[in-house]
This record gives sequence, C-alpha cells and structure tokens, in this order.
Amino acid sequence: STDKTLEIIQSYCDPRLVISTNKTNIGQINSLNLGLKKAKGTYIARTDAGDISLPKRFERQVAYLEEHPEVVVVGTGAVRYDSKGRVIDVMRMPGDPISMRQMAVVTSPIIHVSVMMRKEAILQAGSYHPDYYISADYQLWSKLLQDNFQLANIPDVLVGYEVSPHSLGNATKG
Repeated sequence: STDKTLEIIQSYCDPRLVISTNKTNIGQINSLNLGLKKAKGTYIARTDAGDISLPKRFERQVAYLEEHPEVVVVGTGAVRYDSKGRVIDVMRMPGDPISMRQMAVVTSPIIHVSVMMRKEAILQAGSYHPDYYISADYQLWSKLLQDNFQLANIPDVLVGYEVSPHSLGNATKG
C-alpha cells in the first residue's frame, strides 16, 4: 500500500489485530495465502479496499456457519456502487447447493468480497492457486465443489463494493 493504511492500522490499540507486512510486493494471491496461514481464527472474512461490511454481516455469517457445519464458505448478497458512491445494482447469488454447482460451470457462484470461510477447509483444499491472477476465487470455489465441500449464500445484502475500471477484476495481466 502506498497510502497511510499501515499508520492507520497501527493507530488502533486492539490486541486482536495482527499486522503483517511483506518486504516486497508478493501480489494479492500470495498475500491472501500468507494471511490464511498466519490467521489464528476459525473463520476468515474477505474485505478489500473499497469494500463495505454492513451491520450484522459477521454476526450473521458466523451464526450461519455455526448452524451449518457442513458449509465451508458462506457468501452474501452485495450492493455494487461506482466511484461516486452511486448504486449500480444489487447482486444475489443462489443459495442451494444444486444451483451453486450449476452456476459454477460458467461463473463464480459466490461473491468473493462477501465470503466468510472455514480456515482449515480452505487450507485443506490448497488455498488460492497462485497461477490464477484474476480468477483465483473462482478456481478455489471450483476446487472446493469438486472435492465435495459445500458452499452457501445468505440472500441478504450484507456487503457493498466499488466497481472500478482500475480494480483487479477489471484488469488484464500484462
């Protein structure tokens, strides 16, 4: 990060926060995998710059995972907005396992910025594959489904994210 993110995080006096920095830029996928290995919690939630977690997001996802021990990743609906904060649309993904498997044939059945995952299951599946620069999330969900892990979606909108022409999802490798 080239802004004051590190200084801002260091200003919080919360013993639950663990700051980890890389000496060189190892990229998003390698950083995600390093974070997964270092994390001490049972559940991992994804949040990037420009993402918003709405009230009750974490509470609802933890409760869902506690009530559904067979589910290893749970996503939510999301509101997408532009750089000026204007709502573009609202996305909701299928919640039932059959629809999610069918959708995974052609696209991601879960919104990456909305996920909460069971750390051990993700590590067991091999984490994010470093060769997938843009679609590492899609590769991970596909691998989990192939290995008979169960994914789910809560239909409620519990996150928001900015759609930017400069975001990684809109970038091309090169």
